[in-house]
Amino acid sequence: TSLGNVPVRGNIGVQVAHTNQTSDGQRVAAGTGSGGSSVVTLVPVSGGTSYTRWLPSANLVFGFTDSTDLRVGLARVLARPRMDQMSASLAISGNITHLQNTDPNQSYFSANGGNPQLLPTMADNFNISLEHYFAQNQGYMALSGYYLKLSDFINPSAGYLRDFAPFVGAFLSPAQQQLLGTTNGVVSGPTNDGSGNVKGVQGTINLPFKAFTSVPVLDGFGVILTGNYTKSSVVYAGNPQAITVPGLSKWVANGTVYFQQGGFEARVSDSYRTSFLGEVQGISATRILQTIEGGSVYDAQVSYTIQSGGFKGLTFLLQGSNLTNKTFVTYQNNDPRQVLTWEEYGRRYEFGVSYKF
Repeated sequence: TSLGNVPVRGNIGVQVAHTNQTSDGQRVAAGTGSGGSSVVTLVPVSGGTSYTRWLPSANLVFGFTDSTDLRVGLARVLARPRMDQMSASLAISGNITHLQNTDPNQSYFSANGGNPQLLPTMADNFNISLEHYFAQNQGYMALSGYYLKLSDFINPSAGYLRDFAPFVGAFLSPAQQQLLGTTNGVVSGPTNDGSGNVKGVQGTINLPFKAFTSVPVLDGFGVILTGNYTKSSVVYAGNPQAITVPGLSKWVANGTVYFQQGGFEARVSDSYRTSFLGEVQGISATRILQTIEGGSVYDAQVSYTIQSGGFKGLTFLLQGSNLTNKTFVTYQNNDPRQVLTWEEYGRRYEFGVSYKF
């Protein structure tokens, strides 16, 4: 269609996602597996939930000129919980000193485990991008902004209220049951009590050198530069201290120098990011949050495709990753000197051959 003299193309739609999730797990029966006993009795437990989410989206492109577009995107999306977070397995504890307490936060029953009723994290996304193409559409530049409003964000280390009435008979004698203040207690596990946002801007330019010079020796060379600034914040219920969204750096940049001509291609890239909050493996394979050191990772690739003759379409490829052998470092208290882990993964080289019929 068109908006005045501006042509508009794109699409609108909606996705309906229905999920029915169940989990079957186990708990240790009361009175077993404690005090050094080798007798452990496991009792089945189960749980689950179902939900339906409507996910509308719209993507529109306004063509101001033949070489300049304004893209606008709106969408609601979801991210389902990890499978281990939805586990129904429980480690139930009973504190006899809290037997008569009526406050669920200080009750006799408590537990550790997953949350089979966990819901997905939701996000409403807003994106806008101004793009300009040049050099016979081989070069382009773009400036974009984005905003994501997060809800039901999963807090991996929280607690939720549970009725332990089905377990009363297994843990307490009839006399103790008469004194029990409440059957409710807190399970330490993941919940959907977080909310926040992600916002930022990104700039990109793909600049073939022939766009501004006619020097033959530079024909085929070019650079791709990208810079991204992201600010994120998530707040969990009962804790006013905001954290950044795990996995997101405030600054990310990428620079690539490339050459393409006569079937020969080569490129060298530098990917840079600042330090960020990330999930790493802790004790007993649990996931914990630690600050991960940023830095640059260098990659390179060279390939040649035969252009004619009986072997036309045959390509040889050589590429290397992490050429400077960057280390993976985590630290605490926002102090890079307080190193928690230091890991080295080495460089990686690959050679490949492909043939296109």
